[in-house]
Amino acid sequence: MALSPRLHWPVPEENQEPWYPTFSSMVDAMDASGYASREDRHLIFLGGGDVCFSPGTNSLSWSEPIYILSATTGFFWFLAAGSISISEGQMAYMDLARAPTSNTQVELSTATKVPNTDSALIFCIRRNDRVVFRNGFILAEECFRIFEDPRGSAIHLVPSPKDVSGVSEVWIGSVYLAGTSILTADFLMGNQILVDSATITVRRNTDSTILFTLGPFTGPLTTRSPTLPISVPTVGWYDIFLQSDNAVGTSICGGIRLGVV
Repeated sequence: MALSPRLHWPVPEENQEPWYPTFSSMVDAMDASGYASREDRHLIFLGGGDVCFSPGTNSLSWSEPIYILSATTGFFWFLAAGSISISEGQMAYMDLARAPTSNTQVELSTATKVPNTDSALIFCIRRNDRVVFRNGFILAEECFRIFEDPRGSAIHLVPSPKDVSGVSEVWIGSVYLAGTSILTADFLMGNQILVDSATITVRRNTDSTILFTLGPFTGPLTTRSPTLPISVPTVGWYDIFLQSDNAVGTSICGGIRLGVV
């Protein structure tokens, strides 16, 4: 079986018998490569927090997960917050399982060239002690938020802060979620009065299905959900509940911020 010179598709040879299995493999390979090219045209990078590069230590780091949206399916690949070592002349790339059917974690690899495969996607390249990213941003020895960071806007509770006593869930507000994924979920918690800890629960308005639970934790603090992204199965209104663990104590929530795409 012959292979095409650049993309290495299987190609039926002259007078090959049977020819159809190889022809079918060639069409499948063409379809996979064509789809990968189409998917790459519609990728959007989000999040990442502070992206930092230190040429002296070869360290490239990001303080928050980096999300890569596959616009053709609506799901994300994501890089967990972390760092890699990238030397002069190297590129960082990831291997993607194309057409994701769920939010999927991926990893970065480094090399002097990117593999000639449909799954490989370049992330950045280091040249002259600078890192050049896919979106054209160039990072020198510095930290910067180079990708859009959809943190959302604060949901101001009324009254604010919201004081809750007792051990039962108490409704403290509602929010309309119009996207498919929550990328950031921040909660500003005040001093817990005579309370060991408190818990936040977000439920769908129509049937009380739990979207996510955060806690227990003790304020004052700004806390973030550790399990991100959170898939939003249904667009609509969601209710937010606060619960303390002490019948005579008080839990205080001063504000909530959800980043939804």
